[in-house]
Amino acid sequence: MVRKGTRIDYVRRPYVTMPSLNTRGPQFAAWALGALTAVALAGSVYRMPIQVSDSLEVIQRVIPMPSATAAFVDGLYNSPTMLRPLKEVRTRLLVQAGEAFGGRYHLVFRGYHAIAGAMLIALFVWVCRARSWTDVAALAAALLVLTGMHTFVGLFREAFPVNHYLIVAVSTLATFALAQSRGGWLVDLAAIVLLTSATLSFESGLLVWPVAVAAYAAGLRGISRRGVAVMTLLVVLYAVFRVGYLGKHGAGVGERGTGFGAGALTESEQIARFGNRPSLLYAYNVTMAATSVLLSQPQVGRFTVATAWNNGQLPPVFIVQIGSSILMSLVIAWYVLTRGPSASKRWREPAVLTFFAVLAVSALMSYAYAKDEIMSTAGVFYAVVAYTAVRGLLALRPPTWVGALLVLLAMVASSAWAVRSAGLHLRLRHGAFEARAEWAYILSPLGKDNWPKDPHVLQVVSRMRQEALLQPTITPALLPRWTEEWWGED
Repeated sequence: MVRKGTRIDYVRRPYVTMPSLNTRGPQFAAWALGALTAVALAGSVYRMPIQVSDSLEVIQRVIPMPSATAAFVDGLYNSPTMLRPLKEVRTRLLVQAGEAFGGRYHLVFRGYHAIAGAMLIALFVWVCRARSWTDVAALAAALLVLTGMHTFVGLFREAFPVNHYLIVAVSTLATFALAQSRGGWLVDLAAIVLLTSATLSFESGLLVWPVAVAAYAAGLRGISRRGVAVMTLLVVLYAVFRVGYLGKHGAGVGERGTGFGAGALTESEQIARFGNRPSLLYAYNVTMAATSVLLSQPQVGRFTVATAWNNGQLPPVFIVQIGSSILMSLVIAWYVLTRGPSASKRWREPAVLTFFAVLAVSALMSYAYAKDEIMSTAGVFYAVVAYTAVRGLLALRPPTWVGALLVLLAMVASSAWAVRSAGLHLRLRHGAFEARAEWAYILSPLGKDNWPKDPHVLQVVSRMRQEALLQPTITPALLPRWTEEWWGED
């Protein structure tokens, strides 16, 4: 009961706003674009046989293990440099799932990979949050950038036997989506689980932490200060456990081959040139890794465009890749260095700050040797910030002649990125042919001494080989020559 004459103060309560009729159309269009991209990607991924290199050895190792726990323990101690126990666990669970489906291992392994790719596309659409037709146009361009990046191919062309780079990309993008949310203890818990899962799957899973920190520093409060603090503590504990308890060490000079300049260095050549001054090689690898995301060169540490030029020919693939990257990076630079309508500094925006954090940490992780896949998560966030920059560009109201010039520039850039995106499927087809060809040498009648001794392992490997050889693929040599010139290996 309220007494007569009593003054009542009403407190405005938060409420959930429903999408208006003006935003439902663009939102539907955005998700439709994402769905079409995901379906095309999943189809190309699913047609690839299970990989032999870097995969079969892991599969054979986990099959005889009595449990997932045993696989996890094995992942803790089976390497002096790698700590990837959840990779072993996932592999064992997928093998068991294949057995449960009547020996359909291709369905399980490649289906898992295809679903993970669809999840990545869905998360990308989610974090972009297109709400207008201008946003949809920017999203269309950003999806081309995402799938056209040279670093994107490695997320799907290879599997180890589960692509841990893809796990990291999905985990970091999911963390950024959590940072955009309204928060709560469940969001903090989800971020902590993502960090733990990604880190124990692959060392690059540590990228989840700088994503959470950068998003919080940029003003996103979906992951609370307490959540970020717990994640920071977990990173410290991981380092102590990895180095202090398990005694694992990072890669050094001469442990793996790497690109350098216009060529490549073998392990012995690295030691001869940089054995006494490894910092020079490390500085080159870190700098070139970051540059490769912005300019698409060098790739794997090598300026492949210089090699092509020295050979007297420059295929269109180089012009398309480098030109489109320069145009998009210039748009991003314009956006980062200007101010928003409210005079706010755009470099402090969540997407921009998070991209720079991921780019820097990923480049540092490339210190010992160059590999495009290490920069794959930075490539994903490059596409996110490209969406933000293109949206800002489309929102301009310049004079007519400037507007016409910008429209022409946008059409040229988008067309180039569309060409690159189409090339993704050609490269996955190449990967499918190579994976199928590798299985032809497995269980060779001339090398029975190398066959698995365990009957269960032999049965699984035999079935995987049968599925791979029956998987239809096309020889790249039968494709038109122009496909290699526009989309081939560079």
